[in-house]
Amino acid sequence: MASISSGTALNASIKPVPSDKLTFNQLPGHRVQLLTLASTNGPYVQQYFEQNSDLELGARIAQVFSSRYQALKQKALTSGQIMNAVDEQTTGMGSETTVRQIAAQALLAYLFDACEIFENHADKVEA
Repeated sequence: MASISSGTALNASIKPVPSDKLTFNQLPGHRVQLLTLASTNGPYVQQYFEQNSDLELGARIAQVFSSRYQALKQKALTSGQIMNAVDEQTTGMGSETTVRQIAAQALLAYLFDACEIFENHADKVEA
């Protein structure tokens, strides 16, 4: 969330994800697998933001997802319930095409990696 609060666009390269971020957030195994697999498509999401004529698009999307995450977190939901809700808000209810599902998972993984949704250990966050 540092990229939003500092006013830096999300278009800059994201830092490597701390290896224990998935564990720290206690995500269910299936979500860990989805995020791990989907993160391979993260560069496509970043490329989209970098090449979009709207230079603030990435930052605005990150802000929306960050706000959604914070609102869900305030409801004392489990990490799995939060990720399910964010996923549903991204793809909509009902069945989705495979392409839409892959794109949604890539976006969620990118935002997870960029620290816009879910938490890092406090001692791993740069001051």
